[in-house]
Amino acid sequence: MSRQISPRLRLDGYLPFRFSVLSNAISSNIARIYEEEFGLSIWQWRIVAILGETNGLTSKQVGERALMDKWMISRTVTSLQKKGLLVRGVDPIDRRRVPLTLTESGKAIYDAIVPRALALEQDLLSALSDTDRAELQRLLGRLATIASPDRALWSSPAADE
Repeated sequence: MSRQISPRLRLDGYLPFRFSVLSNAISSNIARIYEEEFGLSIWQWRIVAILGETNGLTSKQVGERALMDKWMISRTVTSLQKKGLLVRGVDPIDRRRVPLTLTESGKAIYDAIVPRALALEQDLLSALSDTDRAELQRLLGRLATIASPDRALWSSPAADE
């Protein structure tokens, strides 16, 4: 019986690996700001960013938005509470629902980081033409639909304008 040779995986050409490495490189640029200046981890910033955009989400909703595990959400929310950046509320209608809300300190950090994050994004996008930017958005949308056919990973940028 002959052994069949499996194809070799070449990571430098493997799309998931390339996306992961690129994402890490981009994230590490902004991470320096929120880690060094504000003492936030990547996971903490993600939750602050999500609540900065839509305050009052539950842990479950934040986890769905960020594709974070339940235990990571719980641990990170607890650490943000200890830092005084968010509070867990109580929904008067459904007491099982626990909305998460940024405190004034949490909002101040969000407001301080966002302009710098947007500037970093503009630096990246400045390397692309308007046509390339539109094509990038279109291709990302198509890949997101294939990767997550059951639910949207994010809203369309065009829908936000």
